[in-house]
Amino acid sequence: MKRIISNQSGVTLIELLVAFLILSIILTTIVGALMFMQKSIIGSDLKNNEAAKGQDYVDQIVTMLSNGTPPALITEVGTDEKGKAYSMDNPKLTDITTKGQFYDDKWATYPRQFYIVEYPGAGGYNIYYRGYYDNGTAQINYTAFAKKV
Repeated sequence: MKRIISNQSGVTLIELLVAFLILSIILTTIVGALMFMQKSIIGSDLKNNEAAKGQDYVDQIVTMLSNGTPPALITEVGTDEKGKAYSMDNPKLTDITTKGQFYDDKWATYPRQFYIVEYPGAGGYNIYYRGYYDNGTAQINYTAFAKKV
């Protein structure tokens, strides 16, 4: 008598679906982590670049004030290569109505803003600077002091 052995080797449809589901979850997690890391790196790079530009512009303003330039004559700083920072006290900016403050709603027109306030009794000026980045959703703020000459 011949004995028939049933060898059921192979993969069922359920096992294939479960394996596919597990691989899909693993790949989705890996791709999501890579995208998160890329966004984090780009955001950090944007912040560092804007912070460096802001420091450069504040240094230029401090130098101008220290050399005796009146604050009313400091209406913009920077070069075309880096973009410019605009004084919010600049009389040429006809779309700005109130002086001595930042205009968050004008970030697209004036992505780098500053204003200078005379510091009473200390013989100097406070400089307030704001630079917007990441499509206006984030900002860098600086406050500096320049001594009167």
